[in-house]
Amino acid sequence: MTCNPSWEEIQNELKPGQTPQDRPDLLTRIFQAKFEELKKDIYTRGVLEKVVAHVHVIEFQKRGLPHVHILVILDENGKLNTPDDYDCIVRAEIPDKDEEPMLYEAVICYMIHGPCGEMNVNAPCTKNGTCKKNYITSFASCTIQGSDSYLIYQHRGDGIVLDCNCDVVVDNGWVVP
Repeated sequence: MTCNPSWEEIQNELKPGQTPQDRPDLLTRIFQAKFEELKKDIYTRGVLEKVVAHVHVIEFQKRGLPHVHILVILDENGKLNTPDDYDCIVRAEIPDKDEEPMLYEAVICYMIHGPCGEMNVNAPCTKNGTCKKNYITSFASCTIQGSDSYLIYQHRGDGIVLDCNCDVVVDNGWVVP
């Protein structure tokens, strides 16, 4: 989870002319409150089933924004063992705008990578004309386990594209899981 300086709770507390970077105290306090809610979701409310162990570390990015890395170990009965298990909690596709409008907005605002590579050689992730993060991702009709044990998430070529007023067609291949 990464602190978003555009969060309403942060923006509402800024005085005229202030930017979020002027208020590291506010950024940290709001981030911590949201992180506490995330921990309740995971550890108390059980959105990932029963957690038997966990560890986290909070770091600060170069721009001063806090973010947290979380490792959870699930009870044997709650472990994700199959691609279908992962598909229940991880998606790497643009949702239907009419069926899931809030999720659609979240994905297009926060989960689209690029453009980069040959389409934007000046992008920070581009090296020698190629994206270091391996985007655009190839379409996949279902989630499968790769030969290196990492999952290859479902990215269907279902024709959903974003109109982002640029020269790049943004489709499921650009969605970050």
